[in-house]
Amino acid sequence: MARAGALIASTLIACAAIAGCTETSPRSPLPSPVEAKLIALAPVIEKSSFGPRVKVSTLRQPWLFSEARIVDETLYVTYYPQNSDRQQIAVLSRGVLHPIVLGQDSWALSFRNDNRVIAAGNSGTIIDWYLIRGDRAIAISRPASPMYGIPHHVLADGDTCAAGVAGSGSALDDIRLHRRVSILSEAAMSRATDGALSQAVEVSCDHFNGKNYATMDVPGVIFRLDGDSASLVSRGWIEAASDRHMLIESDKVFIEAEVLAPR
Repeated sequence: MARAGALIASTLIACAAIAGCTETSPRSPLPSPVEAKLIALAPVIEKSSFGPRVKVSTLRQPWLFSEARIVDETLYVTYYPQNSDRQQIAVLSRGVLHPIVLGQDSWALSFRNDNRVIAAGNSGTIIDWYLIRGDRAIAISRPASPMYGIPHHVLADGDTCAAGVAGSGSALDDIRLHRRVSILSEAAMSRATDGALSQAVEVSCDHFNGKNYATMDVPGVIFRLDGDSASLVSRGWIEAASDRHMLIESDKVFIEAEVLAPR
């Protein structure tokens, strides 16, 4: 599971967000009945899940997925093909991978410098550097210094998000200049989850096609935000998103959504 990171939320904070919570799994901030209810409530992604003029494609690839990034509205993924120990990079568009050829000694890849540069190497040593542009990788010299852009997962305004503080009445906060601004109330979260949950837990935020989205890593559910209301969109994790592209890992497949250009 690509998005499943270390679970660090405390049991006390998680239980404060859940009606009737008495115990939690040692690996999860949510009790298993709450996880099961959220998963049951979340719909399966369909062709119309993201509105008109959005192309939804399913990618059933025999790969070991690594990372996804969107640069200048091009969606890139890094992965290990089946039965291969060489990591590869490709452009993903409408459910089809378009591999980008790198040097033959490139065993491991990582995004650097505002995700516009690929560091390629072997056994922990970076051997080559590439500037990615469209469907090409241009060999470059080692950058003189790193460049840092916006975080990987952000709201439409460029801010990050965080779970609301227990007892504050906020389920989800927008982090603006290191200050918290509530963007979803506990009551709205409770309505969206049929009373199962009143606060976000282990959350990250993204934007796509004019809407903000929040992914809860545990149990892996995605909410669409609309003012002070929310609705469950699907099971899964948003791996990358932008104004026009989104990649979701869901039910052991990958779902790509792309906003079609006006005719």
